[in-house]
Amino acid sequence: EAFLYKLIRRITGTLMHLAKGQMTREDVLDRFACPPDYYSSSFPTTLKPHGLFLYEVKYNEEDFLNPPV
Repeated sequence: EAFLYKLIRRITGTLMHLAKGQMTREDVLDRFACPPDYYSSSFPTTLKPHGLFLYEVKYNEEDFLNPPV
């Protein structure tokens, strides 16, 4: 559970910095090339959890019940 929890916060934080123009493509690749504990950057490694929530999940019920082989 903690892996996914922190992964989502890490991806979301990175996308926010990228959208604001604070990070380059190379910064993003560097960030995900190594574990967060070893990444040195002035940007936070993970986004703070305040206000971050799952809004909606969409899926095709048919694909869920009968996955393609």
